[in-house]
Amino acid sequence: MCIYEHQNFGGRKLSFNDEFWHDLATWAFVDMATSFTNNQGGGLFGCSGSDSGILGDGAGDNLTMTDCTASANLGTYNDRTEDIHG
Repeated sequence: MCIYEHQNFGGRKLSFNDEFWHDLATWAFVDMATSFTNNQGGGLFGCSGSDSGILGDGAGDNLTMTDCTASANLGTYNDRTEDIHG
């Protein structure tokens, strides 16, 4: 699962593939996510449909990133992410 600094998957990119919450302050990436790709569950034979991710804003509002999907622009969730669960 990757999050990107700019729309259309541009700018800095962070990649995650483990199942726990990560504080994006660790990478100086708080309130910077603008797009994402989630290829989790893919493996050798393509997407399995079983491994979503979550973006959190630190105030209890979460955005689910369904596996095998991408978003070139997070819309109203743009630049609101404080943590991520992979």
